[in-house]
Amino acid sequence: MADIVLRSNLSRLLTPAEGDSNFKLAASDSYGPDEPTVTWPGKRWADQANGVRKIRNDADDDWITLGPIFDPFGTAAFLDAIGSGPLYGRDSIVGTVSEFEGIPTGALVEYGSNEGGEFWRYAGGMQVCKKYLSEYMAVSGASGSLFIGVLQLTTTGALPAAFATTPSIHVTPVGLGTSNVLWCASLIEQTPSINRWGGWYVLSNGSRAAASILFSMTAIGSWI
Repeated sequence: MADIVLRSNLSRLLTPAEGDSNFKLAASDSYGPDEPTVTWPGKRWADQANGVRKIRNDADDDWITLGPIFDPFGTAAFLDAIGSGPLYGRDSIVGTVSEFEGIPTGALVEYGSNEGGEFWRYAGGMQVCKKYLSEYMAVSGASGSLFIGVLQLTTTGALPAAFATTPSIHVTPVGLGTSNVLWCASLIEQTPSINRWGGWYVLSNGSRAAASILFSMTAIGSWI
């Protein structure tokens, strides 16, 4: 990389070529592996050796890293280059969510799925779990004017991701195609926990013979 030629270093006036070269260097960014010898506040330098763009600070005594030379803003390479953890880019929106003493240290949102269902974990602390469960069962146990079936804890299984405290869980029968009205109520002896969907009574206003019932299950709470 060429540097500006100073007349003070010469015993003569600058040649036209040297003057033109100085003008081009002063009017444009510097590019190369070596730090420019002539600097001023706001001077820009593409540091080829380290692959980063830099700008001279206001006091003209240090360089401030702006980002990689060729990687666009918001990429993981950009964030690594500037070494600034608090900034988020496209590569850090979805990933592994984490925290330290209540401060987010990972991605903004995390998604996962397993036998327990799907989950969405957010940097702010909220977690949402979702599961669809099809169960072949009868709702025919008479109890006053209602009929009851039981969706056991062993059937509903584990949540796809654990919560820090017991979440709010809702279980709703869907897609029944029948005139009977069904709803669910939590079993006292099989209540939901931080990592289990819990056991549920299935209630109906009419007796139902054994058939497949699809349940929509949602859990909302905090993971921290």
